[in-house]
Amino acid sequence: MDLLSRARDAVPLVPKSEDDCCMRVVNAGVVGARDAASEWLTFARALGLVAESDRGYHRVRDAPDPTAEAGRAALATRFRERVFGAEELLAALDAADGGLTADAAFDCFRDRIPNWERRRHADPAEVWRARVRNLLDWAVVLGLAARDGERYRSRDGH
Repeated sequence: MDLLSRARDAVPLVPKSEDDCCMRVVNAGVVGARDAASEWLTFARALGLVAESDRGYHRVRDAPDPTAEAGRAALATRFRERVFGAEELLAALDAADGGLTADAAFDCFRDRIPNWERRRHADPAEVWRARVRNLLDWAVVLGLAARDGERYRSRDGH
């Protein structure tokens, strides 16, 4: 949650361009490259921590606090409802006895990869395997899943 807080705090309250916000996220030590910072902005936007206007990105004043229990619960709900693929992966974990490895979760998700994403990357399977693993790891951080070795499982029937 520290990285999420740092990414949120790096984005100004007054809207700035995407490039400026990406550099702020990089300078805050959240990620090492602009492309990764852009993905963080998209993720933070889905969670309602930052917003995008015609003037650029800005921090949301009344966004949930990732360091507080109530804030984490709100972020978990937003993650499930707003982040592409999260609901499907959590449903796959719910349906799996004994949990799933990241590769098995990817196999459950593979058909949901949008066609434009398949054409966008030289190796879309590699890109989306990493994204699925990231989504599973965020589900763990947000308390929606648990990790036991290489397997992810649903937590408390979520």
